Amino acid sequence: MCKGAYALGVLKMYEEELAVLEELLGQRRWRRGRRGKWHERRALVLTTHMKTHEALSKAYEGVIAALLDDDTHIGTLFL
Repeated sequence: MCKGAYALGVLKMYEEELAVLEELLGQRRWRRGRRGKWHERRALVLTTHMKTHEALSKAYEGVIAALLDDDTHIGTLFL
């Protein structure tokens, strides 16, 4: 699915890519080391390609979720 999300981004099918990224982030068993990249790509797609107020607030909430995610190890840098 990770490679499929990348391919959807190349094909500029951003809504479908966003759906796949949300499914990937919804599971916590597989590919846990890539969760930080998925959070980052999700925020990028929401802020650059969706550009609605709802999408921007969703991106903001996603950044906070990424900071609180134990698998990203980003939040430990700021403590």
